Amino acid sequence: MPTNVSQDAIELNIELLEAVEPSEETRPVPMLTRTGKFETREFQALTLENPYLRITTLPDLGGRILRIFDKRTGTDLLPFDPKLPLLTGGRRGVCCPAGIQVEVGRADRPNSMGTVASMPDYADDEEGPTAVWWGELDGEGISLNVRIHLPPDESRFEIEVRAFNRTLAALPYDGRLVLGLSGGSLIQNDHAFIWHEQDRAILLDSGGQMNHAALSNGRLSLHRFGFLRNLAPRQLDVWKVRISPYSGLGEFLAGTSQFALGIENGSLSLQSCQSVRRAKVVIQTVRGEVLDAPLDLDPAESTSLAMPESAHPLSGIVVLGPHREELLRWARSEEFAMSSSGADETAAHEPLHLGSDIATLQRGTFDVGHRHLAHTLLGYRALAAKNFEEASRAFEQALLFNAEDHLVWWAKAIAERHLDAGQEERPELLNAHYLAPLEPALRAESFLANPPQSKGKVKVLDPLEETPDAFIDVACHLLEMGLNEEASKWLDESLRHVDLPMLRYLLAYAYLRASRMEVEAGEMISAAGKLGFRPPYPWRTMEREALETLSKRFPDDELLGKYLTIVMPT
Repeated sequence: MPTNVSQDAIELNIELLEAVEPSEETRPVPMLTRTGKFETREFQALTLENPYLRITTLPDLGGRILRIFDKRTGTDLLPFDPKLPLLTGGRRGVCCPAGIQVEVGRADRPNSMGTVASMPDYADDEEGPTAVWWGELDGEGISLNVRIHLPPDESRFEIEVRAFNRTLAALPYDGRLVLGLSGGSLIQNDHAFIWHEQDRAILLDSGGQMNHAALSNGRLSLHRFGFLRNLAPRQLDVWKVRISPYSGLGEFLAGTSQFALGIENGSLSLQSCQSVRRAKVVIQTVRGEVLDAPLDLDPAESTSLAMPESAHPLSGIVVLGPHREELLRWARSEEFAMSSSGADETAAHEPLHLGSDIATLQRGTFDVGHRHLAHTLLGYRALAAKNFEEASRAFEQALLFNAEDHLVWWAKAIAERHLDAGQEERPELLNAHYLAPLEPALRAESFLANPPQSKGKVKVLDPLEETPDAFIDVACHLLEMGLNEEASKWLDESLRHVDLPMLRYLLAYAYLRASRMEVEAGEMISAAGKLGFRPPYPWRTMEREALETLSKRFPDDELLGKYLTIVMPT
């Protein structure tokens, strides 16, 4: 069954509100006061439905998601009452805590209970829409376009928010997703936040884009930053949250964006958001016994495993995929409780570099001055992980903010080469050549894309012999991208053209980093030692990293130590 998008109406009993003159805080929209009079009214609803979930969005109430209904267990994940709850307070004097809302500034959106524009999204599936869009101009300069996507074969959905500063002045901003809940607990696991209560759980995974969460008075707020930052004039901020609802698991133990684990009446319960065949669960008891069982996980139903009495109490559980990759882990000793400390404003100004973690790089994609670098480094991470599609997307984003970086055009060409080896002429390389016709990386790409059949020198690289430092420079860029295999090929070929100590040191480093080839690395170190101390001398970050690593592995090599003193003087 594909995802079905329907446009209908829902009846809700709501207290009538009276609009009065705007206050300084609410301009240009009026203040609201409660009347104490109730009336049942129809509200426009957009419903996304697949075999597992039904997601109800109300364009007439600010685009909020009012219901997440788990069809597998007949459970509403969000508190739902046809009598819509209202609270005195908030920015306009009255607010509605129900459902999932998008916020962007200091407080609730002025239009959080008004009408937003909406439409189905046909972009992903020619057979029919799998998503809906809603959008608004909020009257304060930040416009919103929000996409809610429910894949046809998964029991999870994604909210994508595009917040755009339409003005020519900076505006205070902190993108937020606010969920109206009923008590429960909040824990954190890697980049995901997990709310759970009784046999229900909602996992919110932003891939590190949302950096702070708080649960207070039945409302869970997931923050882009946790404090106000400036959204620059005409700046667009895009963030996504993947929401995985789980229900009917009993006592919640652990979860990821794909799987959840619970225990009920002595039986282990697993719920999956997508189909996984030939999985395996491994259980360890506190007495050290290890039990395992094969699993076929299906998002249509929970998997229950009856546990023998001898298995209790449990010490740890691991769920493995068909290739024995780890999908989910729970250990009795692990604690994932949320820290009570607030958001760290200094994190907004962290410098970005090759060693930055994913969360830091994601934060960097917001800063206008750093976002090009942040997306570039995220692309490098994806290249190193051989996720070439993600790498190409990251480089595409980087080029939106700095289209004159010919090295990123080259990096994107590398990603595209791995995705489509048959394409001969790549527009990315044409762009790079236009920007920097003499860039040595372009000759390197010609070599890497068309490896020679013979063992002789590759003639297209002969011109680089006049400036031998170019061989080192290209090698360092390949190593920065995490392309160890391609760096090794390049360094092998480079040594056919010029024999330099730093080329041999970099090749030894590539051997150690990629495949722990200790013997081969040692041979490179020995060969470099015979060449003596001569230029080109090291100065690049990657050269320093290589020399540091090698000097720890080969501490008695005098020439290696001498080169290291150039980049790390005592």
